[in-house]
Amino acid sequence: TASGDGTAAVWSASGPELGCRRATLGGHGSEVLRAEWSPDGARVATASNDGTGGVWRAEDGARLQTLARHESELKFASFAPSGAVVVTTGDDCTARLWCAET
Repeated sequence: TASGDGTAAVWSASGPELGCRRATLGGHGSEVLRAEWSPDGARVATASNDGTGGVWRAEDGARLQTLARHESELKFASFAPSGAVVVTTGDDCTARLWCAET
């Protein structure tokens, strides 16, 4: 889930840990507007009003990449079906493609 406090969270969706927070994706300087899973479920992409995006390891919340070339707030981040690319869009009227393989 995305949050107004500059974080996103990964929650357990099944089993005895259902509804428990598995990881906090922290480090954005402003509201996180979007958090989206990679096709393989191993990573999460985020978009923030601080003008950056992120790619995170879902298992433990480690930041794998910072996506920082937009000139204004980000509104969208999503993985391509292959999981190898993330697309971000921002209020600067641009879309950017990022290599998401680490």
